[in-house]
Amino acid sequence: VLGLYWERANAAGALSAMVVGGVLYAVLATLKIQYLNLHPIVPSLVISLLAFLIGNRFGRSVAGADTLSE
Repeated sequence: VLGLYWERANAAGALSAMVVGGVLYAVLATLKIQYLNLHPIVPSLVISLLAFLIGNRFGRSVAGADTLSE
């Protein structure tokens, strides 16, 4: 959802956030691991946000994507 509102978002950030968040949630939920007694979705979302930011930092934006906003 953040990618819809942040103009510097790119596909690398979105894909890395989905993969990291999904895998981490699956592992935590399957192994019934609760970090600080939180539901597994909470740490998964936090780490997914970090993966999104890192992916956006090192990924590249698509040329011509800014013409869609005009």
